[in-house]
Amino acid sequence: MSVTTTVSETPTDRWAATSRDRNAGVIVHADITGESELAAENRALALRLTQRQFPIQIAPLSGQQLNPHAPSLRTIGRHLRDLLHDRLDLAESVLYQSGAPTSWNLDFYGRCRVGRAAFGTDRIPEGWAERCNAVDELWAPSEFHRETFAASGVERSKIRVVPYAVDSDVFCPLRASLQLPGIPAKSFRFLGVTDGWLASGIDVLVQAFIEEFSAGGDVALILHCPSERRGDSFIDFETELITFIETKLGRNLEDVPPIALLVGSLSDEDRAGLFAVSHAFVQAARAEATGRHCIEALACQLPVVATEWGPLSDFLTEQNSFPVMTNGLVSAQPEENELFAGHRWAEPNLDHLKKQMREAFQNSKETAGRAEQGRRDVVHRLEWSVVLPEWIRNFRKLLA
Repeated sequence: MSVTTTVSETPTDRWAATSRDRNAGVIVHADITGESELAAENRALALRLTQRQFPIQIAPLSGQQLNPHAPSLRTIGRHLRDLLHDRLDLAESVLYQSGAPTSWNLDFYGRCRVGRAAFGTDRIPEGWAERCNAVDELWAPSEFHRETFAASGVERSKIRVVPYAVDSDVFCPLRASLQLPGIPAKSFRFLGVTDGWLASGIDVLVQAFIEEFSAGGDVALILHCPSERRGDSFIDFETELITFIETKLGRNLEDVPPIALLVGSLSDEDRAGLFAVSHAFVQAARAEATGRHCIEALACQLPVVATEWGPLSDFLTEQNSFPVMTNGLVSAQPEENELFAGHRWAEPNLDHLKKQMREAFQNSKETAGRAEQGRRDVVHRLEWSVVLPEWIRNFRKLLA
């Protein structure tokens, strides 16, 4: 006796087949190779949409060379040829542009246009609102961005919050430590990451560390500066650091606790290894664009001490981290970035930062509990496996 089995077609199958029939999908016209938070997100998104067999095509920015062997493209290198293949019909597809709105090409028209942008001060730069209003939807990483973009003139009805996500298999507590000879052999190591001296609050962090801990203590601070350039200028971060300690703080280098400086970009795996060799992550930022490094640290189950303002407020709590109070909003310093001119950012409270760092250092039981909760919160809310279906649902609605 023969048995015939009928497999019913799911809505997903029907949608995917229809999309392929009309060469519709998502065309990503954005930075793929850079070190910014959104460039890293673009790579991660492209890889995961490809793995889910979602129709996607990368249209490189003008002048952008996509070398599959480049360190930044290592994760999507073997998929790059397919991602660059010109197979989608722009008129039928979603045109997705991510990064500073000034980089978007508004001469391109798709079935619909989606922009994604983030900024860490109390408003967005001049000219951004007009460009954001020129797209059909703006996908912001947090509620903080929804409010600041809307207050700056972006139509609120266009703004959709789609969280920044992390790969909790890469950023996890079991990651092997990154072996670096320059890391002091101390039993407790704080880690800070800077993309800008003032915006990242490195001056406040260094001052808090030096004033709260002694040179003879069993504690050290690691500072990672991913880039040696600020715009078109070279950053001599070591000189900035030494000048700040000796001139601004009036301290001799021999009399302060050890500070190790690590300059240069790291892969996701190596950055996770840097978290693994550290015991607490500190982000005393005045202006934080997405909170990427805090999310990664939480995923690694690393205790986080961070400014209680901006997009960080979307996911940091007293249960999963050590939030740092602010002294309110103050005028931003445009010397570091001309886009900050006329803006305000948060000023971390130095005394509370020192208190929270001390708490993370000496109260191991409380610190471990908050770190464990931080990992749970990220896996539950901000893991790619949780957030990706939201991206796909939103893209499908626009393609329907």
